[in-house]
Amino acid sequence: SLNDKLLQFKYNEDIQVSNESLNAIAQYDFEGVINTKVEQLDSSKGAVTELFEVLSKNCEYDQLLLNLKNYTMKSENETNKGPINQEWVLQGIQASIFTGDTNDLKKWTTLSQESNVIAIPGSDLSIYYEIAVGLMALKDSSVPRCLKHLEEAVKYIGLAISNSENITHRKIPDYMVLLHALYDFKLLVRMDERNDSTIQHLKRRLQSSKKDFKSIWKIHSMKSSIYRLHSDPAFQELYKDSLIEGCMILRENGKLPQATKLITKALVLNDSSTTGEMTQASTLLMNVEFSKLFWAQNDYETALKTMGLVVKDMSSKNPYFLDFSLTYLNWLDISAEGSSDLIREKYNILLNDKRFERSAEIYYQYAVYLNKLLEAQVPDEADGSLDIQVIKYYILAVSYSKTYAHEILPKAITLWLDYYNKYLMLDSSSKVTRKLIDSRSNTYQKINLTIEKCVSELGCKWYIVLSQIISRITHDDKKITDIISKVIIELTVKYPWLL
Repeated sequence: SLNDKLLQFKYNEDIQVSNESLNAIAQYDFEGVINTKVEQLDSSKGAVTELFEVLSKNCEYDQLLLNLKNYTMKSENETNKGPINQEWVLQGIQASIFTGDTNDLKKWTTLSQESNVIAIPGSDLSIYYEIAVGLMALKDSSVPRCLKHLEEAVKYIGLAISNSENITHRKIPDYMVLLHALYDFKLLVRMDERNDSTIQHLKRRLQSSKKDFKSIWKIHSMKSSIYRLHSDPAFQELYKDSLIEGCMILRENGKLPQATKLITKALVLNDSSTTGEMTQASTLLMNVEFSKLFWAQNDYETALKTMGLVVKDMSSKNPYFLDFSLTYLNWLDISAEGSSDLIREKYNILLNDKRFERSAEIYYQYAVYLNKLLEAQVPDEADGSLDIQVIKYYILAVSYSKTYAHEILPKAITLWLDYYNKYLMLDSSSKVTRKLIDSRSNTYQKINLTIEKCVSELGCKWYIVLSQIISRITHDDKKITDIISKVIIELTVKYPWLL
């Protein structure tokens, strides 16, 4: 049926498809009722209200406010115009809080004052009203008045939670998110000037909060609104930074159209700002996010070009240099835009920099790349040089970090234990030259020395591969069995509680 087909669009997993279909249904219902019986106008608001609720659920606050503006104008044009739908008012004031637009805040707080629900302490409208008025007080540089309204909002949330008879359990997480955001709000309002330690503290709080997109985006959006409305120029710089941070959140959650819109806003604002351009650090982060957004959209050429320029212009002393360089090298590999010689050359430049000699990330990523080359090479032509490099860098990564131990230590041990049979135990029909056999033998000795040296260095991490090495205690090569024995003794003597 037609309804069934519409429902398939309506509840589509693609949010954009769902939003567009709901918008079409709401528009059809609303205009259909207007063209027939005007007295049925309120009944059409169900479909429209559902559209607003879905937009709010998906955190599409700008789109929600635009639709609210359109539908309220249509309602006001009707001859039997009455009070605006209370659900619409709630959605409007909520969205205006998370966008930080002054005109929307004024409009929806004024409409809220016309509602009887606002007089009920603990109602959703009373909570959002206090937050909205607090934001407007911040805009007017009235910090005491702002803090007073925030305290009222916190008190009303407490009343809402304590009223267990009327509250649904699914609303409690929303209240917790609001309390988190209001705590951040109060910290920022009390800042007389930019305080980087407070800014970092808020970022850590966000990182340790709930990981669902809706919660993270609400907390971030309110913080961004505070920066936007604050009169201090330092907060305007923070607002620009928050746009970049917001783009990252959207991109990481697969909301690429919204992320594109936000990064474009950041670029335009930076270009036309009367308060000055972004700091060099902020511009750098904006360019990186710009490139990551293109990468997420499979525009590899633009992404690589932008990131390449970023890395080229950066000093190796910059704290972001290593992270961005590794991202760029990983992209070169994935996109097949760089030759293996070029990629290995750039990795070696990083490896030769003493600042990064204890960086597990470099060793890990380079070893993973070399392992791809190892798997692609022709076995009969291999001299073992890739094997020893992969083993060496896997071991170094494990030595400097526990992060990769369970993933790559078993791989390194497998390469070591299989090397003898793979390269040195050749049948009579093999056409491998004497020179290649000698090269393989020399490499094998070096691999054994590498493993033997790290017996005590890896310590208890050997327990990860204990069953793996015990199963090879009867290896054909005595040197292997000797090293395995040393590992077992190491674990038995120094870490007996693990056995």
